[in-house]
Amino acid sequence: MKHSAHPARYAALALLPILALALLFGCGPKPPPPEETESYAPWTTDPTLDPWDPFTTTEGDTETETETETEEPTLPVIVTTRTTTTTRRTTTTTRTTTKPPTTKPPTTTTKPPTTTTRPPTTYTTAPTPTGTQGATTTTTTTKPPTTTTTTTTAPIKVTGVVFTGVSSVPLKVGQSHKLTWGVTPSNATNKGVVFRSSDRAVATVNPEGVVTAVSEGTAIITITTTDPLADRNYEDTITVTVSAVYATSINISAPSITVKKGGTLQLKADVLPSNVSTPGVTWTSADPLMATVSPTGLVTGILEGPVTIRATAKDGSGVFQDTTITVTAS
Repeated sequence: MKHSAHPARYAALALLPILALALLFGCGPKPPPPEETESYAPWTTDPTLDPWDPFTTTEGDTETETETETEEPTLPVIVTTRTTTTTRRTTTTTRTTTKPPTTKPPTTTTKPPTTTTRPPTTYTTAPTPTGTQGATTTTTTTKPPTTTTTTTTAPIKVTGVVFTGVSSVPLKVGQSHKLTWGVTPSNATNKGVVFRSSDRAVATVNPEGVVTAVSEGTAIITITTTDPLADRNYEDTITVTVSAVYATSINISAPSITVKKGGTLQLKADVLPSNVSTPGVTWTSADPLMATVSPTGLVTGILEGPVTIRATAKDGSGVFQDTTITVTAS
């Protein structure tokens, strides 16, 4: 019975581990809540501290440290709890730089293939700031290009000329005729021509190719090209035959059909047509003893009685006209 003398002591020793576990997991009596304390960072008023230092709490940061000691009255165990709360305020600085956009006027370049092209005209208004952001408004007006096409064709040389329509031109004195001709090729660049007559006393020709018959006979009209690029000046000719225009009739007129003995009477003769080659008439009296007639048609009465006066065309056509004049007593 040696160990039975201290049963209570052994029981207490057996309970110690249980109490320790109870205290460790919070089964024991709870300590009183920690007192709230407020403290200010001493560096908030210290000018030597850099607020931008990442290891320095920025202005406005607070740090609270609470220390609580709890002492168990029955057990020689002391539990110390320290709670540290740090609150930091983050300050973000945003810098915004706005530059107005730079507007360059558009540049348009048109390369002409084989034609002459005027480049388009572009008008650009100056940038106008809008609002507070410095934005710009650009208005661009572009006119469409104007294209001018120039076609260059090589000159075509003359290779010939010929009169057309007739092979010869018969004309009466005083008549006119317009010649026709053609230059080959028909699309020649320079179709200029000139004319000339071999006998201007028979027929003349003007720059437009109009031939005029002057007198009886024959004349040669020549046409010549004037193309300076041609191998030579080409020519062609046509014959103009001018024939006389003969009288077909004669009209005699007089103020009276009588003439006094010793008196005079003027006669007048008109040869038709008016364009006869040889105008005029020849006057004759059938009985010069009764009355005479001068070359100009002046009749003079000599003996009383009727007398025949004739007017004959001078062109050799044989055309004549008779008139009877009576000589009366003075």
